[in-house]
Amino acid sequence: MGKVAEIKTKETASSVENFINGLKDERQRNDCFVLVRVMQKLSKEQPKMWGSSLIGFGNKRYTSPNSGREVDWLNLGFSPRKSNLSLHLVSDLQNHTSSLKV
Repeated sequence: MGKVAEIKTKETASSVENFINGLKDERQRNDCFVLVRVMQKLSKEQPKMWGSSLIGFGNKRYTSPNSGREVDWLNLGFSPRKSNLSLHLVSDLQNHTSSLKV
């Protein structure tokens, strides 16, 4: 088992709703609230802020296959960026191949 690394982006007690309501773009705010509902339903977890701009659901200890370094991270999440939404999924995609077929 590798050493757990200390990372900058950690789960915080900040309000997800306040963060989303603070976004300037109305469409982006609406999209974020939809994503919160969808990800909460999929993960069966409450949304939490990670750092100042990442909304995450659930926790996972992730081990890098290359370095063996371990970090505590979210299972599923997203972050509104200036012009796009960045989606985050920590999973073995091989376990989800049927769900990902187009």
